[in-house]
Amino acid sequence: MTSSVYLTSNSTKVSARWRRVARKLPGALDEGVRELAEEAIGLYQKTTETWKHKPAFETQHRSTGRWTVGTDDKIFGWVDKGTRPHIITARNVPLLRFTVPFRAKTKPGYLTSYAGSRGSQWVSKHSVRHPGTKARHFSRTIHARVQQRAANRLRQKLLEATSGSGVGL
Repeated sequence: MTSSVYLTSNSTKVSARWRRVARKLPGALDEGVRELAEEAIGLYQKTTETWKHKPAFETQHRSTGRWTVGTDDKIFGWVDKGTRPHIITARNVPLLRFTVPFRAKTKPGYLTSYAGSRGSQWVSKHSVRHPGTKARHFSRTIHARVQQRAANRLRQKLLEATSGSGVGL
């Protein structure tokens, strides 16, 4: 009789483990994107920190790995996207009254909100040529900042999903 060796494989165990890992991946990626959305909410709230008017920012889950962050607030939209030059006329009141000089609470390209100031001298006018508001581009800046962290955050979530007790060959 000749000598023989009986060989076996644990390929069924290995493939079962990778099937389980594959089922975890969409949830892991979705969790990573949700965390990035929550980070974006914090950045949006930072832009309106000193405002009296507080817009509501919310996240919306679109599909696996797709979240939307934003607000429907008109005032925030005017500050974020800017306004064109326009004329304001006193219609239901005899005069427009406001103070000068005015200092804005936000600056283009910055995600912080400052104290701002109203001014010390009152002015009354029948109409005003408003020069428009320079766009602050909060949404664009927040997207760029969160996008910088996205690759590492998702890589970390994938590593967490795939790590654990492995089945060797």
